[in-house]
Amino acid sequence: MPLEDFRYRLPVRVVFRDIDYYRHVNNAVYITWMESARIDYCKVAFDRPLGAKTNVIMASQSFNYGKQVEYDDRLVVGCRCSRIGNKSLDLTYEIYRGEERVGHGVSVLVAFDYAANISTVVPEEWRRKLCEYEYIMPQVMQKIGEGTSTAAPKEN
Repeated sequence: MPLEDFRYRLPVRVVFRDIDYYRHVNNAVYITWMESARIDYCKVAFDRPLGAKTNVIMASQSFNYGKQVEYDDRLVVGCRCSRIGNKSLDLTYEIYRGEERVGHGVSVLVAFDYAANISTVVPEEWRRKLCEYEYIMPQVMQKIGEGTSTAAPKEN
């Protein structure tokens, strides 16, 4: 996905502490960049600042490494909501160095009530804000019986 499709973008400069023995960015640092983008994105896109009593909690994340990144490279981390389910949502990440994609990842986040310590349904307010924020509409899943299906576009 091109970087232009991401409304939220986090600029990153690779610093010395990001480098490992092999003189490229250590694999764990990419996850830290995803985390920084995720925390900022949640605040900007749907008003869930760090510490909000109802927020998201990480269920899973993955990252695919494409190109080596080195000291002093200038990068941009794009983050967007790509799917909204009943209780969870997916954030998609793309990391670019100029026009070159160097990696991409996905995190699955679950709506969570930290005071009650339980998962919750993704609130309608979050759904609305996310859909309004994004350049490309997230895939919205609707619960049908025991399964889920992709919401069909409304006909005029």
